[in-house]
Amino acid sequence: QIVAKRGGLIVGSAVLSLMRGNNGVGVKGWLEDFVVHPDERGRGTANQMADYWEEWYRNKGAKVLHFTSGWDRQPAHSFYFKRGATIMNESGRDSDPTAFFYYPISERV
Repeated sequence: QIVAKRGGLIVGSAVLSLMRGNNGVGVKGWLEDFVVHPDERGRGTANQMADYWEEWYRNKGAKVLHFTSGWDRQPAHSFYFKRGATIMNESGRDSDPTAFFYYPISERV
């Protein structure tokens, strides 16, 4: 778990996991419960956290990150899209309660 703090208070949190398999993909990341306090939005906290988790996953050998998010979380989805994520199950929007994201972990620049 990673947390972001400001002024001694936790203002963001995310759970990072690794999945290892023999399906040809190798190491994949899984992101859970990523949240930033509403008062922190627009202050760069989410980007700092994403920069951190990308580096962490990269160091672990992960090339791909997966996560889910409710369809109604459009501001969060906009954030993910700006960082290069895509929705894998767009066609199931009416039948699936959550969007399933594919997020490539870029090479270090």
